[in-house]
Order: sequence, then structure tokens, then C-alpha cells
Amino acid sequence: YGDNIQFITSHGTAFYFHMTVDQIMERIAIARKGRPLLNGMDKEEKREFIQQHLAKRMPYYMKAHHIIEIHNALAENVARQMTEMLTADNEAQQPATQTEDAK
Repeated sequence: YGDNIQFITSHGTAFYFHMTVDQIMERIAIARKGRPLLNGMDKEEKREFIQQHLAKRMPYYMKAHHIIEIHNALAENVARQMTEMLTADNEAQQPATQTEDAK
């Protein structure tokens, strides 16, 4: 996945949805589909696995253009945050216009 982040960030806007290990574990527990890498692990083994993989992947995640703290946010709130961030990015990329005083 090391090269993937470079491809993603050079071809679009990357978002990292930051969650704690506990939040990830809660989501995994209620997910309809299992996570094959976690099959057969007890709760503590899953926690250790997730912590190790987050630590290993964090340098890549931190290369995202934007980081959103998820906590228990509603999808609508996350979508609004993303829209605001993308709008700000687009506005920052627009060339400055001259004012009447500058002409």
C-alpha cells in the first residue's frame, strides 16, 4: 500500500478518517461482513493486531490531504466537513483577482 498513497494524493484529494482503536473495534463488531485477517482472534488479539497495523500504516495515512476526526460523527456531518474542505481547497487554488484599487 506504500505506493498507493502517492497515486491517490497525486490524482485526487485524500481523506483519512481518524478513529481510535476502540472505535474501530466497535465498528468491526457490528459489521455485517467479517474481516478475514481477524477471524479466529479473541478481543485482545484483535486489539493488538489493530494497534500494530495502525502504527505501521500511520505514516501513509498522515500523507492524506485532510484528516477528519470521526469519533461518533454522523455520516451527514462527515460529508459536510469533506465538502467544506474541498470548497476551501478549490477557493485556495483560484487565481487572485485584481481589485479596482490594484489596477
